[in-house]
Amino acid sequence: MKARVIPRLFFYIIMENDKDLEAVLNEFKSLMEDSKLEPEEKVPESEEEKFTITAPIHTTYYNSGDFGVVNETHLSGHKGVDLRAPRGTPIYSIGEGTVKYAGDQGIGGLAVTILHPDGFKSYYAHLDSIKCKNGQKVTSETIIGTLGDTGNAKGRIPHLHFQLWKDNSLVNPAKYFYVPKYTNVSKAEKYSEVIEIINNLVKLS
Repeated sequence: MKARVIPRLFFYIIMENDKDLEAVLNEFKSLMEDSKLEPEEKVPESEEEKFTITAPIHTTYYNSGDFGVVNETHLSGHKGVDLRAPRGTPIYSIGEGTVKYAGDQGIGGLAVTILHPDGFKSYYAHLDSIKCKNGQKVTSETIIGTLGDTGNAKGRIPHLHFQLWKDNSLVNPAKYFYVPKYTNVSKAEKYSEVIEIINNLVKLS
């Protein structure tokens, strides 16, 4: 019996049966002893929030290579997306997870692999530096490295090669965060690269 029903019964006993207060109280006491109050209905618990994915670069970036593209460099199809930005740009984890690998991976250069909830795994390659370590817990606000051109990207314009896996299968990152349309390197980007080279030479002199 719900708690809000009790006052109605109490009122009914008095008005309909014309009993004195003591009799009413006794009957009410008997009613309370013989009946168990039903607990208030609980609000159904909402479903557990699904894993949210954010872009690994939080500033402006460009697309240097789409997912799945076949060319002389990627004969079996490009396994990720190449995101272009200035060297040293902070690279963030796409969401909460645990760092599975952080180190030099040969062709991938300095690279990081992160395991995420819901069967997701992310891979970040050609980093200029690594800012995390194996086993570290990360979030979308954790800087895991900086953008560069290590590995087989040496000598090319700095970029992040990013791969996303779902249940051990590669998926297109563009389905989960914004990936711009493919563009060639602009004059402004080339100019910024020249400025960076000059600045580095000045530091060495």
